[in-house]
Formats: sequence, structure tokens, C-alpha cells
Amino acid sequence: MSATDHTIWKLTKKGKCPHPKNDPIRKSPGERARSDHEKANLFTQHFNEVFQTYSNDLNPEIENYLDSPLQMSLPIKNFTLPEVYQQIKNLNKKKAPGIDQINGKVLTELPREGIKALVQLFNAVLSWKYWPMQFKLGLIILVPKSGKPPQEVTSYRPINLLSVISKILEKLLISRLISNNILDDMFPDHQFGFRRFHSTIQVP
Repeated sequence: MSATDHTIWKLTKKGKCPHPKNDPIRKSPGERARSDHEKANLFTQHFNEVFQTYSNDLNPEIENYLDSPLQMSLPIKNFTLPEVYQQIKNLNKKKAPGIDQINGKVLTELPREGIKALVQLFNAVLSWKYWPMQFKLGLIILVPKSGKPPQEVTSYRPINLLSVISKILEKLLISRLISNNILDDMFPDHQFGFRRFHSTIQVP
């Protein structure tokens, strides 16, 4: 170790960092899940019971709008290279990557041809009206809750890390819908998804 090449500071910083514990998870009285496979199955069962999927039934107002013969909204314009480049430039480089391990720093290092490929991909989503399955996959990270016993399955909060590329496409699509006034015409006032200033509205 030496103070000139910063090795002493690296070891000091490493020693001060918290070391995560791999505690066994309680399955039932007297039984513990110790292997990663057993823990994964236990958390999967728990989250399936806690989180329920939404119904596929459309809101009647939205369904009537989609079935109307004369919709007043114009087709969404294709995304352009400057728009995609600006969204990449505005990315937070410290955000964790999704399951594809592509973060904001990787996208900012893309050459012009790489950004053109993203533009073609995003415009293909508009053309085919299909959201790729890869953009629906997420990486689940479990964060222990403060003050909770680590051996309980209910003491962990799941965080879903989505693909950064899908987040860029989502921002571009929302900006298009806002500029075309499609959101205000299509969604009722109590619909909070994809609308500005509606993220915290509680519907009775």
C-alpha cells in the first residue's frame, strides 16, 4: 500500500462499504430456503400472491373511442434522428441498466449509424403497432426494508429495472401523444396513466 498510487484509499473505501449478507429465508416454521433456487421460488410464490394482474377489459369510454368510425386524431408522425439523439442526451447516466445491461452511458457512446438503427426500430414499432417483447422484460431487484427481519419473505421490496431503450421509446411516444392532443381526447379525466399531472390522483 502507498499513499502515492491511491491504493491505501481504495482499501479504506472497500473496508467501509457495507457487505451484503445472504441470509436464509423462512419458508415455514422450522424450514429455511438457503439456495438461490429455493429463494427465487419462494419470492416468486409470494409476489404472485401479492401482485395481481389487471383486467384486460377496456374502459367503456376508451373502447367507444377506438370503435368510432371517424377519429379526429391524425396518424402519429415518425420519429426523427434529432429527437432520438436529444432523448439519449438527456438520459441519466447513473441509472441502473435493465436485463439487456445497456445503460445511458453506452447509448451516449453510440455512433450516428447506431442511433439511426434505433430510429428505424422505433418507427417500426409505430408502423406495426407492436411493442417488442424484449421491452416488456424487467430485471427484478430485491431491496431489504429498513428495520425488518431479513429472514422474512415480506421484508423485501421489489424494484423492476426496465430496458433503457424502452424508456426512450416511451418518452418519445408520450411526447407525440401530447403534441397531437391524443391523450386529452382519448383518456377520461380519471385515467392517470400516460397523462401529465395525473400520476398521483387517487380514484375512489
